Amino acid sequence: METDHGAGPANPALPASSAPEMKEAPSDAPRDGVNPIVARDLQGPDPMLRGIEAIEDDGTHLEIEAEFRRRISGLRRLPRHARAQALRFAREQRFIALAALREKRQRERQGRSEALRQRLPGPGPTP
Repeated sequence: METDHGAGPANPALPASSAPEMKEAPSDAPRDGVNPIVARDLQGPDPMLRGIEAIEDDGTHLEIEAEFRRRISGLRRLPRHARAQALRFAREQRFIALAALREKRQRERQGRSEALRQRLPGPGPTP
């Protein structure tokens, strides 16, 4: 007696998986052993600002970034429960240092601009 399923041997092919297969890692998965939250902080400066930073670069920005990277690399030595707080502290210190550097550079730019305006001849006498 045959059924509509057939009487032949079983199909050697594997059945389709009920769960969708993931061909690539999810976007929030660590890549190369680097946490994506930390990787975001390790990215370089905004490409739009590179020209301005090249003019004003005195190495201070690089020192701030190097200090931040040292703090980040030291996180692995801390107990797991202390890492989040240490990461927040490192980010906060970096933010404060970069904000102070931006303010300093802004003051210097304004000073240069004001000095340039003072050197330019003023408007002539009006008739």
